[in-house]
Amino acid sequence: MSQKTDWIAESQRALASLGLYTKAIDGAWGENSHKGLIAALAKIPKVEVSTPERDGYLIEVIRFKETSKSTISRFKCNWANISGFMLEPAGPASVQANQNKRIPTGLYNLQSHTGAKYKRVVCLHNDKVPASRAILIHQGNTPANTVGCLIAGSSYDIDYVGTSMAKLTELMDAVYKLGASNVKVRITEAFQ
Repeated sequence: MSQKTDWIAESQRALASLGLYTKAIDGAWGENSHKGLIAALAKIPKVEVSTPERDGYLIEVIRFKETSKSTISRFKCNWANISGFMLEPAGPASVQANQNKRIPTGLYNLQSHTGAKYKRVVCLHNDKVPASRAILIHQGNTPANTVGCLIAGSSYDIDYVGTSMAKLTELMDAVYKLGASNVKVRITEAFQ
């Protein structure tokens, strides 16, 4: 027969291991246990979640890995259940065209783009990176498929994003439904 776990005592032990509970571990939930729990909860960092009501329609792009050939980011839309990965050229970031470098962090406007090579995609631009630089979100898999642009994918590996066309189609369907000019992209960095 298995032994029944005393969850209150286990909670007191966990709080004690963090230095947040100093009384005897007695399995009785009282004022000290409650104070320890409140102190533990206060140490959890607050995570702000972007919402359309607060930030407008936003694609949040967070760079987290880089090599000498590429930069990998996670992305998530704040108005739809769409997320994935982006591959960009390696850093450092540059506002200058024809450098084959990623663009700087910041907030970017979107506009619809259909060209000879890429159809029904979007172009990123702001006051530092003009639309004429043609920084697009498009399909591809490796650094060889981009010169400054962001490549959408469902999975990632070193210098690679996978299932790109399906993820790009999902993302562009959501963006075009709202109208590209109604959506922004925010790029930040949290390299590991």
